[in-house]
Amino acid sequence: MRNPALILAVALIVALTILSGYMQGTMQRRWGASELESRAAARLLEFPKTLGNWTTIDESQLDETSLRMLEPSAHHVRVLKNSSTGSHVSMTLLIGPPGYIGAHTPEVCTSGIGYEQLGEKEKTTISVPDRPELTGTFWVATFRSRGYDRHILREYWAWSTGGSWEAASGSRMGYAGSAYLYKVQLGCRLPAGSDPATADPTPDMLEALIAQSPDYLLTEQEAGAGKQ
Repeated sequence: MRNPALILAVALIVALTILSGYMQGTMQRRWGASELESRAAARLLEFPKTLGNWTTIDESQLDETSLRMLEPSAHHVRVLKNSSTGSHVSMTLLIGPPGYIGAHTPEVCTSGIGYEQLGEKEKTTISVPDRPELTGTFWVATFRSRGYDRHILREYWAWSTGGSWEAASGSRMGYAGSAYLYKVQLGCRLPAGSDPATADPTPDMLEALIAQSPDYLLTEQEAGAGKQ
């Protein structure tokens, strides 16, 4: 006679294996971009080149290695300049499968291209003045070049599923059930010896980014409704 408990255990293992494979395939877009992701990507492509006092002065594409690793369905790689101060900030904004978009952070990538990280990453909250409902949280880390000039590099990053930007922990699994995932990463280069607390212009640009994001980041419900 067959053991009912053993049969149930085997069935449960098979079901969990199938579910795990499906979730992994969805996170890594094994079956291609969904219609929801395609609609959200089309909207992201319209993201404006001017954000408050910040204007795009250079635009490029992700390199081939990054494209293979992240498989974004839409992205922007820009350098923006503040018209009042002359400060420059680089920005990479993209959308793609959660399994790839949520897996990579500057802590590993930047440290591998000639920088040493100074201290631990920190979480910072940015709000839009006079619009308290528009708030985002971002990770921020400080790096120092190993080159001769020893300049400082500040990196900010966060994710979103169409709502607020979030400095999420364990983002790859935390967003595993999402149809797609947005990521933004910003960088600012400062002279050696600079005090990031006073010299870093990136928080000002983040305010402008947060203010514009609701018009160009779609939740799954908005993408499903065909909002353009």
